[in-house]
Parts: sequence; C-alpha cells; structure tokens
Amino acid sequence: MKKKHRKCSNTAKRAVAQLSCEEITAIASEAARAEIARQVRTSLSPSPETLALIAANVAKGGSLKPVEAIAYAAELYDEARAKLERAMKYQDAAAHEADAWADFPQPEKYPAPFGDFLRLIVNAKTPADSTKRFREFLRHRWKRFCAGGNIEEYPKWAEWTEQKLLAEMKPEERQNPKWAGVTEQQIAETLLQENLEKKVLEDLEEHQRGVPDQYQWCLCAKDYRAWWASQRSAQAKAAAKKSKKAH
Repeated sequence: MKKKHRKCSNTAKRAVAQLSCEEITAIASEAARAEIARQVRTSLSPSPETLALIAANVAKGGSLKPVEAIAYAAELYDEARAKLERAMKYQDAAAHEADAWADFPQPEKYPAPFGDFLRLIVNAKTPADSTKRFREFLRHRWKRFCAGGNIEEYPKWAEWTEQKLLAEMKPEERQNPKWAGVTEQQIAETLLQENLEKKVLEDLEEHQRGVPDQYQWCLCAKDYRAWWASQRSAQAKAAAKKSKKAH
C-alpha cells in the first residue's frame, strides 16, 4: 500500500511540474473566485489563503510590499464580493420575475393584439366592459404617476395643478361661452380632468396598437392585476360596511 501511495504522489508531482506559471496562476485565481462566491453566500470573512492568492497575483512583477499587496488584495476582495452580490440579487430578481410571469396567460405570439390582453388579462363580461375597466386602470396609473407613486397624495397634487392651470389661463380663454356661469374652481377642475382624460386616451391608443413583447405584456399585466385586486378589496370593504349599517 505504501509503494502504491508513493507512486500516486510522484505522479501528482510530475503533473504539477508540467503546469506553466500562467496555468498555476489561473488555477489559483479560479480557486480565489470560487471562495469569494462561497463567502458571499455564507457571509464569511475571506480566509488568509484567499487573500494570499489575490495578493500574490497582484504583486507579481510589481513593486508592492507584502503589507501593501495584502491591503490591496483585501480591497479587491471587497469589490469582487460586492459585484457578485449585485449579480446574485439581479439573478434572484430575474428568477422571481420569471416565476411571477408564469401565472399570466400568454398570447399565441408577439406582437400581440390588444384584444388578446383584454380577453386574457382584463377578462370582463364583454369587450366593451374590458375596455372601460382598462381605461379606469390607466386613469389610476396616471394619477399615481402624477403623485410620485403615492396615490394618496394625488388630491394635494391635483389642487396645486388646478391653481396652476387657472393662473395660466388667458383672459380670452376665460371669455369662452362654455364657461358662462361657471366658477373659477369649477373651471380649474374641468381643465384638470380634461388633461387627465387626454393622457388616458393617448395611452389607450398606444396600447391598442398592440403589445410588442412578453416583457411589456407581463409588466402591464402585473400592474393591472395589482390595481384590480385593490379595487376588489375596496369594493368588498364598502359592501361589508353597507351591510353592517343595514343590520
């Protein structure tokens, strides 16, 4: 058994001796990268061996002192770790998004007709009902956008915008017969609503041209379903409150 072990050991030594310095360096570097990846997942500190491998590659052919090389190696290690963490988070997010997409009905092909989106995602009683509901969704999305993503802040934004629209109104525009007997506050509210409906119509027309790819399909489907779920929840709460009062 001893002779066999010595023979295997000698064979391994000869194999290592046949490797070039570049190949050994590449193996060492790969080992370091593998350990960094492992450290990222386990949140451990780098081992002395890992830092030594990095430092050896950094200092090779240079004039860095061992202390400087080690310090630089630690800095490189932190940068590599941070980059791997970002890459892993991106991969996890992409995988999570792909799983979420699996729940959405898909059209037969892309670009997809807007009618397919209404039928598969909105799925109201009739095509007209689906279009009406989708317009409500677009209206909500524009309000949320105007309020910086927080729909609860929309009334404040709307009040500020109404005053701005009223201030920008020219005297000749105010003399338009359609404003006869209408208060300034009512004019401001009407102008704001007209601007909102114009944006909604522009969005609807863009969607009616079709959905270009799966990403846009799923992105809109995800946003729509989140909105519709909140609508259903609000309707259920209102119905429960009404029923409670009736009793």
